[in-house]
Amino acid sequence: MTMRQYIPRLLLLKMVLNVLFCLAAQQIVTANHDHPRRSLLEGDFMYYFSCPKTEGQSIQVPSGEKIMLETTKDGELCTLTAKNAKSDFVPVGRSYNGNNWESVAGPYPYLEYKCESSYCETIIPHDIQQQHLVTFELNMMPSISLSKRDEIARFLEQTTFGTEPGELAAMERKAAETSDLMHLFSEWVYNQIYNMTATSHRAFYRRYVDSPLFHPYREGEQRTPCKRGARWRWYSFTRNDLREQLSVGKMSGRFVLSVNGVMRTMVGNLVFESNVKFRHKRQESFTICRVEETVYGKFGILYDGQCELFKVGNPAVRLYGMTPKPSYIVKINISKKSDFELQTYFNENMEELTEILILKKNLNADDCNVIPYPTTHDVYAELSNGQHMIFEPTLELADNQNQKPLNDGGGKAVRVSKGAVQCANVERNFLNEQSCKLSSHANACAPRGKIEGTVVLSPKMLKLIFELIKRPVYAVTGLRIEDDVSVSSPCTPGKQSRWQRVDTCIENVKPETSELLGALLKNSGRDNPNVQDILLLPDEGSCHWKDVDKRQMYVKVDGQCYMNIHPDSFNIYDFTDWVALHPGGRDPILNPGKQGRHQLFFPESHPMSRWNVYKEKLLYVGIIGDELEFSDIPVGQLKSMKIAKEVGIYIPEPDGEGTLVCGSPNEVNNDATSIPRFFIRHDGQTNFLKNDEFSQQRKTIWTTIALNGQDQLRQRVAWALSQLFAISPSAVFPLNTEPFLAYYDIFVRNSFGSFRDILREVSYSPLMGDMLSFHESKSTEYVWSTEGSIQYADENFAREIMQLLSIGTIQLNMDGTHKLDSQGNVIPTYTNSDVAEYARVWTGFTRRATRGNIEGGNDGGNSIDPMKIRIEWRDHYPKMGLNGKYIGDGYPLCQDLPRDSFLQKGAEWKLLGKSRLPKEQELLLIKGSLSDGNHTTVKVTKLSSSSALFKELCRPIYGICTYPSIVELSDNIKCEGLECDLDNVKVVEVGTGVFYEFIHHPCIQFPFFVNGKLVSNSRSNVYERSKCVDENWAVAAAACCDENFSGIHNTCKYTGELLTFIVANSRCIEKGKSICTYKDVSWSQCGFCCNYEGYFWTDDSCNVFLIVDENGDVSIDSGAHKSGDSYSSLTFFRVQWENNQYPYVGNLCGNGVCEGVDSYCRCIVEVEETRVFSSLPTREDVLTSLHIGGINPALKKYAGEQNFGDIIVHIENSEFPYGKRTVFEVVDDFGITKFLMNMKSLVKIGSFQFRNTPTFFTAVPEVIDAQYETEAALDHYFFHTNTAPFVALRLIQRFGISNPSPAFIERVSNAFTNGYVDLNAPIGSRKYGDLASTIAAIIMDEESRSVILDSDPSYGSLREPLVKVISLMRNLGYVQTKGSFVTLQGLQDIIGQESYEMPSIFSFFLSDYAPPGDIAMASLVSPESILLPSAIGLVNGMISMIKFGLSGCYGGFINSWCSQKEIISGGDYEKSVGRLTYSATGMRIEETIDDLGTLLTSGRLSSTNRKMVIDRIRSIESNQMKLQIAQQFVISSPEFHSTGSTGK
Repeated sequence: MTMRQYIPRLLLLKMVLNVLFCLAAQQIVTANHDHPRRSLLEGDFMYYFSCPKTEGQSIQVPSGEKIMLETTKDGELCTLTAKNAKSDFVPVGRSYNGNNWESVAGPYPYLEYKCESSYCETIIPHDIQQQHLVTFELNMMPSISLSKRDEIARFLEQTTFGTEPGELAAMERKAAETSDLMHLFSEWVYNQIYNMTATSHRAFYRRYVDSPLFHPYREGEQRTPCKRGARWRWYSFTRNDLREQLSVGKMSGRFVLSVNGVMRTMVGNLVFESNVKFRHKRQESFTICRVEETVYGKFGILYDGQCELFKVGNPAVRLYGMTPKPSYIVKINISKKSDFELQTYFNENMEELTEILILKKNLNADDCNVIPYPTTHDVYAELSNGQHMIFEPTLELADNQNQKPLNDGGGKAVRVSKGAVQCANVERNFLNEQSCKLSSHANACAPRGKIEGTVVLSPKMLKLIFELIKRPVYAVTGLRIEDDVSVSSPCTPGKQSRWQRVDTCIENVKPETSELLGALLKNSGRDNPNVQDILLLPDEGSCHWKDVDKRQMYVKVDGQCYMNIHPDSFNIYDFTDWVALHPGGRDPILNPGKQGRHQLFFPESHPMSRWNVYKEKLLYVGIIGDELEFSDIPVGQLKSMKIAKEVGIYIPEPDGEGTLVCGSPNEVNNDATSIPRFFIRHDGQTNFLKNDEFSQQRKTIWTTIALNGQDQLRQRVAWALSQLFAISPSAVFPLNTEPFLAYYDIFVRNSFGSFRDILREVSYSPLMGDMLSFHESKSTEYVWSTEGSIQYADENFAREIMQLLSIGTIQLNMDGTHKLDSQGNVIPTYTNSDVAEYARVWTGFTRRATRGNIEGGNDGGNSIDPMKIRIEWRDHYPKMGLNGKYIGDGYPLCQDLPRDSFLQKGAEWKLLGKSRLPKEQELLLIKGSLSDGNHTTVKVTKLSSSSALFKELCRPIYGICTYPSIVELSDNIKCEGLECDLDNVKVVEVGTGVFYEFIHHPCIQFPFFVNGKLVSNSRSNVYERSKCVDENWAVAAAACCDENFSGIHNTCKYTGELLTFIVANSRCIEKGKSICTYKDVSWSQCGFCCNYEGYFWTDDSCNVFLIVDENGDVSIDSGAHKSGDSYSSLTFFRVQWENNQYPYVGNLCGNGVCEGVDSYCRCIVEVEETRVFSSLPTREDVLTSLHIGGINPALKKYAGEQNFGDIIVHIENSEFPYGKRTVFEVVDDFGITKFLMNMKSLVKIGSFQFRNTPTFFTAVPEVIDAQYETEAALDHYFFHTNTAPFVALRLIQRFGISNPSPAFIERVSNAFTNGYVDLNAPIGSRKYGDLASTIAAIIMDEESRSVILDSDPSYGSLREPLVKVISLMRNLGYVQTKGSFVTLQGLQDIIGQESYEMPSIFSFFLSDYAPPGDIAMASLVSPESILLPSAIGLVNGMISMIKFGLSGCYGGFINSWCSQKEIISGGDYEKSVGRLTYSATGMRIEETIDDLGTLLTSGRLSSTNRKMVIDRIRSIESNQMKLQIAQQFVISSPEFHSTGSTGK
């Protein structure tokens, strides 16, 4: 009898759908309330109420009156609820376990309870009752009593991926020794947090990677035949042979089968399974169409148009009779089984043979020494049992972890492979910089050098792209403007038109039109030899009325004729993806490249509408003839190192001994001694794998770790965090494995760390850069300067990092309730203007260079290491963030930092290795001067071996320098020799050829100033590339002038030294010269200073101009703005205008205070610096009124200090203790010590003024300043009053409580804020944002652990579908019977949830989702309910697993075909790869159901459902069937699908 006979479909459907109502209110009975009494607390008249003594009864209470509610006793739960016309259950408040009354989630979270003794006072709002006809009732909820075993299961259900019987039993044994379960639970939590090794998903994958590798490839070396991990097989063909040509020959009456000229085996006969006769005609070749990787598995060829399978199957390797014999045969003695990992095969005689053999240790045999490297399919083995095997070359990955980077950085692999393998050395970044080290290896390789220079998108370049990287990239021609109705006339305002230079003009437009369009062409600014693009603006005039609709015009400009053409003509596109999509096949797209052509002609037979539809599927590259920076090529796949090397713009880094080598988190080597394996995706090596097989790998790893990982709590937290920081494979390249795992490991590593670290790592993640499209977002200024178009920073990530990842959209109290304004309205956390400002922070991010030892992306890009920042792309202007706070507020002015700060306590030095320069300093040097990679033309400061700084950086042990990766000075040290003369330190040399970079303290500048000086980037025309800068900025070099105003740059202390104006001028005076407005700067007589291409100081005073738009946003004209450029191309930013009054065109630019230019006002500014406080302020006043950081007293000696408890005053001038240079030291609300200067800087324009705007950048921006700005922006999100409750709520929900009380959220928020909880032993770092304390607070809170709350209809949640599946497998002892890895397939379609399959950045469900009906009416939420439409698929799949094991039968969770005719009854596991092993042997029916109730529902199974299950299965004779039916009933019950109350 089948299960369907025991569980009718309607009953099953009802039970599953009951999950939706698991939070519904229970029916309660109304009774009379107590008599009114006078309040003993306040003396006024009020009602006293006690909860009914009988469970299930209710008492109605009045609204609009003060009432006193008696608190409950231990083990009781009393709820205060409301009824209205729409709902019988609306939660209002509750008291449980003797606790005071508290507000709950729902429409009344703000209701206050004032408690004293055993009563709490509150007022039910009267107006709500009148408007909605609400009645309020007290309800005594049913008591709940769980056994210790059930309570333990309830705990494990919340903290793991499912209660595992063994762990339950172990904890139960410990519980027998104590009556304090909370102590037991807290010990478990502490152990999971501090004593359990993290299971890295990336490391798990890499250990089992054993990808085929037929020649060395970018990722790594080929494992040689006799090396540990070498893989040998008995079957002749692999899936990698699919689509290859099988050559069939004959030798000694036997067929010889070969692929690519290499003999694989010999067989006696070839017969097809279909009985089609195989006709052999000497040496023939056939396409291999089917391969099963097992001896005698399916094997077939294309024969007469059909895929015909050979009866012999995939033949075994046999060399008997083969002549000539293979060149390389290795003899292997397999008698010592422990030396090998073996997969065996039993033949028809039940003889045990070896199908796969893997070496567990190196094989020492003479045969091994003659085998060449690299190795292909022509190496064989002869086993001691007579079998022949063939060697399968595989990839060897190296161990290159953070803690122990490769000593040579992978240089040996690069050398041995002759450059085929890329260097594995990781660029220094915030994840690895603490553990980088100097290599002692002569073959050490450096991370890929820089690519510096421009390329022309010429015909030669396009041909080169096809030749080197096989991508069809063409300029499109043949587009017919006359046939394309979508193309507007050049006379249409706001529409761009394209013009081609031609030899002959046809006069077909009126003179007015020709003059107008000719002027635009003349000033178009595009430096392209082929075409010009122009845009007619509405205020620039209009064409003659007869020409307004005309196209294909001709216009002559200064004798040159231009013809109007299709706007896409000569556009260059990458057609790679179109090859497979092209309706006419691949050849028409690939043939031009194969034939050496650079153009693709659009056929005349195609309508132009076809172009407009299909061009959206192409990747735009540029226009033929454009010259652009190589890094600006918009298609990442084209930024290939092969191309860069070929065109001569690749500059290598110095390598060899002394190279800085760094690793990457969990970048372990592959063990390769396991039969089951994973693959790395690389073209030509793993093409046999289907796309879903690649994407399945990461899911299999997740499932295996979730099922078997010992660090269950960490993995549950990581799963929760991954849903908060969701990555959707549909938004990034979905087929790779390692990049996804490296991203997921962010949450595994940081599950018990700081939320701040997660924010940083996610923000720098290449996957998130793709997901939210800020990867390679560029500043408006950069795009305008390089492309001549206006483009704003991408806002996607700037919006979502606030909305979804940190603070949410509405301001919150610490208890998660909404903050309200005076009108009772919610207050938004940010505006669209905030988003636009923050978007400018997220410019400049790009992938790091490709490297070896990792899986690459679809474009060969590095999707694993954190992104880097390209300083040229970064927006350098001020940015106002949330609540009027600037990114940069609170940081000190750079000009205030002590000159010798590099010698002061806290100074940070980073090891550069043998590289003399940091990346940003190279930008100051002459391009091409470093092409040798040795930086020999660069001088740096060499330290004396006797100096204190030398000793700090050297850190000798037994007289030998150890050169730490990062050195932070623990105390102030004195300068010696040259160190004392340095004004702006960058790099020093320690010993011989070892360099350190000084990382200056984070600091800001003010972009508005009064002491301006002109600097110029031109040696011959001082005004050509000039701008106005503050003379206090160290941004330019000294060009010391003679009497003829000729400058010479020969006063630098090191190459590329930047100085302030005052220091530069003093250097010149020392040489009897001075700074001047020079005529030229000499290239001679300057020594090592010559190699400099940055700014030079002049003595020309200047002002910056303030540009104001009609909204009050401002920009800066520092002189770099080209005349003729519209101010609309500038970057505008917000400022805080006093009283919101500012000059704009609407008030005549402040009634003439400023000059009107188009729709803008151009203003000269004054800057006023004044003190803020003249006497001791309060701590709160300091934090709200002061915005300029002061210098930490560790870096500067003050005249005096006064300690007032919560304020320490550091006095600059003892005569003026509260002068503007006085610094106040306070601790803010997040526990951070702040040093704030008693000064404000105001920018004034007549009567208008605003606070000066801080920025981290000067005229010479550096990457470190962009990094500091990024960190400051992250602090805006992290140190926000919303962050703690925002994170608290979402984590509580992921741990099984959809509607936590405000008090619960506040307690967890406090743990997040304080970074500490005490659970018998302290947990947490005592730092704000600590997740260990946050998670511990959630798990151990009374609201999580109180069993009585299961009676509260608003308590608990629906369980996540995927967690239920994994839980079932853990609950009932799933065991894999085929293969080692647990694979679940197609879950996203079946149950609505699957690892690595988030549908969008919003993850699987929204935290505030409320399904229609009772839950929404009660103002509650149920995020997981959004997946209820998949409930039937979920239950069917679990029932299939119970009956048939893990299979594809009857809706099972793997994609294997299962005929219903083959499997008809439960317990048939023939089609399964694993099954549940739970056994009820020796238990009575009642005991079995109780045990299942514990394991599957943590004791929630109601007595009604328990009895129903027992009654239904009692009469079944088969014990196996009885157990299966019982399991099916329980997993179909509401108690399994939800936590909390489900009704009885």
